[in-house]
Amino acid sequence: MFSEEDLKKEWKTYYTSLLENGSKNLASILQIDQPVLKNGNEIHFTLSNNTNKIELEKNKSGLVKFLREKLKNSKVELFINVNKEKEKKFAYSTLEKFEKLKSLNPVIDKMRKEFKLGL
Repeated sequence: MFSEEDLKKEWKTYYTSLLENGSKNLASILQIDQPVLKNGNEIHFTLSNNTNKIELEKNKSGLVKFLREKLKNSKVELFINVNKEKEKKFAYSTLEKFEKLKSLNPVIDKMRKEFKLGL
């Protein structure tokens, strides 16, 4: 048996090896969320879109093989889910960027008004 902490440690090890080998795309996908351990050997990983899921599915066997070896459990399975609600909304226009910043720090609107700045 292994713990979720063990899983996260080895997940990070695999991520680091991907970066060292130049697989930055796949490495960034592994950083989107944290893996969750369920039922002792099921690893659930949630992504925000199908594009990332397809990319991870292509490379799933290498990841699962690595985790089985490092976690000393041949029954490890990886389940990849897509939850569109997790998708981050990106700010593109000046107003969207301002609204995003304002939601993070409401004082920014006060400063905009005080210094009579436009959008």
